[in-house]
Amino acid sequence: MEFSRKTYLDRWIERKHNGLVKILTGIHGCGKSYLLRKLFRDHLIKSGVASDHICVHEFPRSLDRSMCSPDVFFADLKKRLPGTGRCYLLLDNVEYLSDTAQVLNSFNHEDRLDVYVTVSHASGFATDVSTVFRGRGDAVHVFPLSFAEFMSGFDGGLHEAWAQYSRYGGMPAVVALESEEEKRSRLTSFLKDACAADMVGQYGVGKTRELEALIRVVASCMGKFIDPTQVAKQSTKRRGCDGQYRWLLSETIGGCVSDHVGASVRHQAKEAVWLAGEVLL
Repeated sequence: MEFSRKTYLDRWIERKHNGLVKILTGIHGCGKSYLLRKLFRDHLIKSGVASDHICVHEFPRSLDRSMCSPDVFFADLKKRLPGTGRCYLLLDNVEYLSDTAQVLNSFNHEDRLDVYVTVSHASGFATDVSTVFRGRGDAVHVFPLSFAEFMSGFDGGLHEAWAQYSRYGGMPAVVALESEEEKRSRLTSFLKDACAADMVGQYGVGKTRELEALIRVVASCMGKFIDPTQVAKQSTKRRGCDGQYRWLLSETIGGCVSDHVGASVRHQAKEAVWLAGEVLL
């Protein structure tokens, strides 16, 4: 099952040869790797780029950090790149590369290299893109499949497609599965990885059970305004939580309304969540 992601692909095509590191950000499983390693690589081949001038490198999510060291990476790159001509570097999961910012910044001095990378939105590096790469990086944020993109690869009628999309969403890896049990299992895995594990790792959250309970409560409010007081009543009631939890909640819940309301309302929402933090956890 293949889906059209023309909007994002066109954005990268427009940015070719602009002298900047092109960065795809997005949550785990939204289709960044497919865009990079399949769709964009296919575009390069069709536009006449020789395959040996395209270097695809995936950084593994491994406990063995030596596999993601700059020395190992540059040694591999030196072996694979041809001596002349423009080359395209397609680097997947670049957040696992040690000293990511320094390595990517070094490519700005290589005129014959056109660099494209993917990075998980949950990683600390993704939040640094606008500061570390200001003037040197070009970021595009990728979302899961829109309904139009979903329809481009769905083999069925409109009503059936909407029933599937409204129930399971637009995560490409979920959509491609056949059975409902597999879809539910994969969605649960995404929830644990993207919401629990990533938030725990990025923000240093210690009380994971409380965080998972909070996520379930907030998810039950989908499609409605989130009332921090009501969330506090439904969540685990524990006193003495530290400020880190209140800050996390204010950023996540407050951020949920940021795309729909003005800055003043967003600020009020974050303040309300912060004040409710003593009751929330």
